Amino acid sequence: MVNYDPPQNTNVYYLKAVVGNTGNIDIEKSTIHKSLKVKFPDDFVIVKEKHYSNYEVDSDLKVEDNSFILDWNLLKPTEIVYVELIIENQTKIYTT
Repeated sequence: MVNYDPPQNTNVYYLKAVVGNTGNIDIEKSTIHKSLKVKFPDDFVIVKEKHYSNYEVDSDLKVEDNSFILDWNLLKPTEIVYVELIIENQTKIYTT
């Protein structure tokens, strides 16, 4: 699990995404038109990330400010890739 100590008075969120092959054929990189990309609103930033799988899936996670791209070479049936993120809303928060 990703560990993160957020500064006070911020909007920090934990997100866990799961990509799995629930079919009965392999999903090869060559059969996918585009990599999986998730983009958050512009005022969010990814401050920590971790990805892993239930088997030794050859996967790659590229993180940009407010988005991530997940690639894999081969995803066999029952294989799962997990992505854990800590994202923070950078909009100024006012406290009273």
